[in-house]
Amino acid sequence: KEIVPTLVENYKVWPAAQVLTFGVIPLRLQLLFVNLVAVWWNSVLSLTQHKKEPVKAKGKWGRK
Repeated sequence: KEIVPTLVENYKVWPAAQVLTFGVIPLRLQLLFVNLVAVWWNSVLSLTQHKKEPVKAKGKWGRK
């Protein structure tokens, strides 16, 4: 599918996650936080890349 919109979203998610990780999240919870973001991000990628395309309507008996 389209890679550019995915990369743009990626560049929004991960820098923000890293800023939070090193700026706000306590050291003992950093690994957990990054792993949760990674699971969420992989779920988003999977859901967006595996959307079913709408089926175009055909005439009677599947013919145009």
